[in-house]
Amino acid sequence: MNLRRAFLGTLAAGSLLAAAFGCGDGLPDKVKFAAPPSALLQGGVNVTFQLAHADDEEMKVRFFVTNNSDQPMWVNRDGFALRLPDGRILMRRGSAHEPYLIQPGQGHNVWVAFGEKGLEMRTLQGASVIIGGVSYQNDPTPRVVGEIPLSTAGPLDD
Repeated sequence: MNLRRAFLGTLAAGSLLAAAFGCGDGLPDKVKFAAPPSALLQGGVNVTFQLAHADDEEMKVRFFVTNNSDQPMWVNRDGFALRLPDGRILMRRGSAHEPYLIQPGQGHNVWVAFGEKGLEMRTLQGASVIIGGVSYQNDPTPRVVGEIPLSTAGPLDD
């Protein structure tokens, strides 16, 4: 009986300690990021920021990409990457998809996710999305056309 009482006492003390100091890592479930509302990049690529947020090991970013060139343009999300503050580069997470064909004067939603096992994305103070995988009818070589800076903007309200 004394062993049971000691176990229950230890359990109660642990519960009180957890309640007093909080449980978990102290981070919100999701952290939102801000970016410039719009950026005109090389080759007539206009990127309009929609949303960026991170949870534990993944950051999701949404853009609307407009083709301001005079050529049909392809955007391959596999060419997008995330530059971390320490210089590391994370490639897009997810399965391969066909590139988006965007006619001159038209646009398309481009949503990408980045992550790395063991990297707590909610603790990042900033990063940059590398806009790559862009090619044109007259030059099919995919290229990087610019970067969009991201900065932390607090917890994401669901």
